[in-house]
Amino acid sequence: MKNTLKYFYNIETKNIRQSGNVFFIETNSKIFAFQNCDNYIDQIDNIYELNIYLNYTNIYVYRIIKNRFDNIITRVNENNYILLEINSDYNKNITLNMIYEFQYKLDDNLIKSTFKGLNASNWKSLWMQKIDYFEYQVSEFGLKYPLVRESIGYYIGMAENAICMINDYTLNDSLYLQHRRIDANSRYYDFYNPLNLIFDTRVRDFCEYYKSNFIYNLRYKEDIKIINYLEKNNYTTNELKLFYIRMFFPSFYFDLYEKVVNNNEDEKRLKKILLRVNEYQLFLYELTS
Repeated sequence: MKNTLKYFYNIETKNIRQSGNVFFIETNSKIFAFQNCDNYIDQIDNIYELNIYLNYTNIYVYRIIKNRFDNIITRVNENNYILLEINSDYNKNITLNMIYEFQYKLDDNLIKSTFKGLNASNWKSLWMQKIDYFEYQVSEFGLKYPLVRESIGYYIGMAENAICMINDYTLNDSLYLQHRRIDANSRYYDFYNPLNLIFDTRVRDFCEYYKSNFIYNLRYKEDIKIINYLEKNNYTTNELKLFYIRMFFPSFYFDLYEKVVNNNEDEKRLKKILLRVNEYQLFLYELTS
């Protein structure tokens, strides 16, 4: 890896640490991340253009560094990587205030033209594709994962309820800079990583943080703050309804499911979620009371 970084980026490395599909690199003066981006190939041009725009407008996110051949992507052993210049606090936990402050609205025409590949507001279509794929996976590999086989039907049912509810609403509110995935355990690296940025209704990040905060029983007072914030800061009735609908979509289960099936995570980690099924039902009920 040292030779790769030297050849493609002229970086003299002091220390390299690998975590999953990311190499964290220290030099004498800077810190970088060299991340696999195979899952983002189709969107990489949009991601890079957005990164340039955000840096130009002084919205802080990690900066993408092109290689010596002026390419965004560097191929290493048949895999695609991208280099990010990051900060030393990349491993700190995010705070709720960071989500409050990261409410950036870009021009709608700009989103529809230059960044249209990063528009993630078509929840119905995305959720239906995800459910179809999960059902196919379980039919093929379900016997290997007994906990998944026993539980996934319930969570697909929850997702289908969310899809039915979304039929009655339109995602016609303004789009904001949001994250593909963010939760109460996320790090600064997840938050400022340009690969994790998309456009969606501004309730998305709050909702994902809120769900995970409950499921993993983290910071209850922050749950109260989120609801108070949404109620007091001019969120439209439609946005509040979309917040509730998104609460029905069990991304916390599906994210962990994908880690089990695709990344060989221990299936037993699902038990913590499964033990809170009844509590989560009550949690959703109380949101409307």
